[in-house]
Amino acid sequence: MLVDLSHVINEEHPIFPDNPSNKIVAINTISRGDTSNTSQVTLFSHNGTHMDAPYHFNSKGLPIDELPPSYFFYKNPFLLNIRKKAHEYILKEDLSKDKKLLEKADILLVNTGFSRHRKANPNRYLTNPPALSLEAAKFIIEKLTSIRAVGIDTVSIESIDQGKKEEFPVQDSLSFFT
Repeated sequence: MLVDLSHVINEEHPIFPDNPSNKIVAINTISRGDTSNTSQVTLFSHNGTHMDAPYHFNSKGLPIDELPPSYFFYKNPFLLNIRKKAHEYILKEDLSKDKKLLEKADILLVNTGFSRHRKANPNRYLTNPPALSLEAAKFIIEKLTSIRAVGIDTVSIESIDQGKKEEFPVQDSLSFFT
């Protein structure tokens, strides 16, 4: 069974601060006499639902276009419901209580409940959402070695508070997944 976890791509969805907007421009339209309706779509790779390739924070990692299709399919997903508020971290302790189950997972999906703000209050959704702590990221890498990917229902897995403007310790540590 395949489960699509993506949001619909449009020009109105919330985007991370400073990212360029998505654009959808009609090129041909039947209503103007063209034989078909076609559009040009311009997307920024980090807008909306997306996956960061190992190369994103690791120059030795593979870029997204070099990853094999099998990289994007998982047989043992684990959904962890951990309710968190703005500025709160997903802690190592949040993960370790389910360690036995997580040891079998190949992808960890974390539902903080914060995605409820995505449509209702986009500014709140984009402003310091819950994030994975550096200790939790290290726990995943060191103790949950079957996990190949981590997903979260927020705009970023990293907290703006966690690192300096040009430093992203969680994404940097997780970028070694291949």
